[in-house]
Amino acid sequence: MGRAKTAGRYTVDASHENRNIAKGSLSELETQTLASSDLGYLPAQHEVFAQLERVAQLLSGLYRSLTR
Repeated sequence: MGRAKTAGRYTVDASHENRNIAKGSLSELETQTLASSDLGYLPAQHEVFAQLERVAQLLSGLYRSLTR
C-alpha cells in the first residue's frame, strides 16, 4: 500500500512501514555507536546509550498501540 494517505491520514500499513524504517534506522545508529565506543571515540558509559534505549522503548510502545 506504500505511503498513500486515506482521508488525510496515513493508513495502518503505512504506519507499520514507517515504524519498521525507524526501527532499522535505530539499529544502524546502535551499531555505529557501539563501533565508535569499541574504537575509543565514545566512552562506554556515554548518555547516548541510554537515549538509544529510550527511543527503542518508545518505538515498542508505538508498535503495541498500532496493533491493538
